[in-house]
Amino acid sequence: MRQIVQMNDNIKKEVVHVEQTCEMLIAEMLRHYERHEHLVIEFIRCKKGKVAKLDQCLESDYQSFIEVGLEEEDEYFPHGYIPVWKCKQEEFQKIGYITDDTYEIMKNKLSNMIEETIAE
Repeated sequence: MRQIVQMNDNIKKEVVHVEQTCEMLIAEMLRHYERHEHLVIEFIRCKKGKVAKLDQCLESDYQSFIEVGLEEEDEYFPHGYIPVWKCKQEEFQKIGYITDDTYEIMKNKLSNMIEETIAE
């Protein structure tokens, strides 16, 4: 994760781009693993534990991540997650942390996590 201390429109554009890329990756992986009907792969945006919108990405306590789990008999069992972006207030300024992973690295991480989840 790369630390960001100057929040501006360019950072917001970068976060939006990375998050949208992750959403495309998830769609690709869901198509690839469609035979595993209990597999859940989600892109989650939240702020203080509640659902957040993309335009809130530079607000304190916002975070986004990819979560992988299994759903069986109306119960959800999370297996793991991959952090994408986190923004938090430290002292008198906001600090952000964004993934440094390329699309291919993220895809490999997600594939490995999915395979682990399916194997268990």
